[in-house]
Parts: sequence; structure tokens; C-alpha cells
Amino acid sequence: MIVSTPGRFLELYGKGNLVVKKIKHLVLDECDRLMDMGFWPQLRRMQETMPQKKQLLLFSATFPQTVRNIADNFMLFPEIIEITPQATPAVTVDHCLYEVPNFRTKLELLVYHLQHPDASRVMVFVKTREKASQVNAYLQRLELGKILLLNANKSQSARTAALESFRAGEAKILVTTDISARGIDVEDVSHVINLSVPSHHEDYVHRIGRTGRAGKSGIAITMADISEIDQLNRIEELIRMKVRRENIPANVIIHPTSREERQEQLRELDRQRRRNDPTFKGAFHEKKFKKTLTSRPSKKSRK
Repeated sequence: MIVSTPGRFLELYGKGNLVVKKIKHLVLDECDRLMDMGFWPQLRRMQETMPQKKQLLLFSATFPQTVRNIADNFMLFPEIIEITPQATPAVTVDHCLYEVPNFRTKLELLVYHLQHPDASRVMVFVKTREKASQVNAYLQRLELGKILLLNANKSQSARTAALESFRAGEAKILVTTDISARGIDVEDVSHVINLSVPSHHEDYVHRIGRTGRAGKSGIAITMADISEIDQLNRIEELIRMKVRRENIPANVIIHPTSREERQEQLRELDRQRRRNDPTFKGAFHEKKFKKTLTSRPSKKSRK
């Protein structure tokens, strides 16, 4: 029996639709993702409902501490089998990075690559559902052919239909969030384009794993603004390789960065620095404090 989530398992169990005492094997797939999504309490309750004597198999593309916690709590003397070292990208994928000043320029560069003759089947990854919808609407206006949108706002039936259409070759472009980064097998994806750097560094490995499959070659293109470069550096540490830097082609329009977007980039840099250093108060705070010190008149001058 296949159950989509631990929560669904517990729902069926609570209704008396599952007979758990005869379970002899339990398989947990995408364990790292289950933990990222906060399923630890449900996993513990699942374990409590089942017989202690059973075979438990955990599958995960990465093996962070959260997955080790599952193994330590649920298994006795677990045996670890690695096909390749964790977070190892396929050797058949060619990686490159463009440092791009803003989102409008990213869109220009995206269209440039979509129009390349070798871009036969392309997955475009963005960070949020809102951005996915914006990118989809922008590309639809350019009449580049049929374009599919897949994100968490879509119903399960709509997601399945979009994926089947992409798999069948009815559309060559799929715009999506990280909902499509794992567990999706589509043949002959020529390009994966990361319009944004993923927040979870392991998701980079999952995203680019959609291309270069079954021994075929693929291209992974990442676009990063100033607020994403540090994340990309951490991804390079994770995958143990340097992503090749490329210059923006001369015929791609480079738009000026708006004041609002620039401020948002700086705020994101502040958020990253706070995560790494809890004592950091932020560049805006430092700037304001410095301005106050320099502009405040002295007591003598006020007299």
C-alpha cells in the first residue's frame, strides 16, 4: 500500500481503514523532504502504531542530520548504502552561472536561452508560486509555444495533467517551483534553468537532477543576483565543485535595478547575515546609527 504522507497514514489509521499489526515492511521515501516539511511528530506517531519487528527502509538523496535522527530513533544497527556520495550531481550535467543584477534582466536572459535551438525541453525553476505565475504570464505574451505552469496552487489533477502534457512533448517549457524538484521522471529534459537560487541548498541537486538522466547530457543554468551569490557559494561547497561563471551575452538587455528591488536584495542579505551571526543588527540599522552620530549637533553647538 502506498500512502502519500504520514498525515494521510494517520488519518486512515484513525478511521480504522488500516490494519497495521500485519505490516512487515515500511518504506519512507524522500526522508529529507519529509523532515523539511515538518513531519517528524507524525512519523513518531506512525512508528508507535506499528509492530516493532518489521523491516524499515529509508531513501533520501541527501543525508542530513534530520535523516540521521530518523535512523537513530527508528532503527537498530542500520546499514547505510550509498550509490554515490550524497549531494553528488550527475557528471552528465554541464553547470553554469550568470550573475544578473535584477529580475527583469533574468527574464531577458531566460528568453535568450529558451530561443536556443538546443532547448528542446526546458524546466524553469523559481522560488515562489507568485514568481512562477509572473514568469508564466510573461512568457505566454511572447508566444513561445505552449507553456505549462505547475505549482502548489494547482489541484493534484491539474498538476498531473500538466506533467503528462510536458512528458508527452505537447509543451517544451514547464515553469514550476520546487514541487517538481523531486520524484519526477521526464525523459530528454535538455535544460534546467534556475531563475532563482533555491533556499534549501540540497534542492539544487534535486532540481538539476531532472536533466542529464539515463546517461544523456543536460545543461543546468543558474541566475543569481547579489542577494543569492552567498547561497550559490554554499551550494558549491555542498556539491564539492565550482560552477562555471558566464558573462551575460551582448545581445541580452541589462535593465537598471529599481530602488525597491535593490532594497529588497539588501534586506535579503541582512537576513542571511543574521542567520549566520545573531548579533548582526543589519546594514540598514548600521547606516541609520552612523547617520545619527554624524548629524546630531553637539551640546556646545546647541548653546
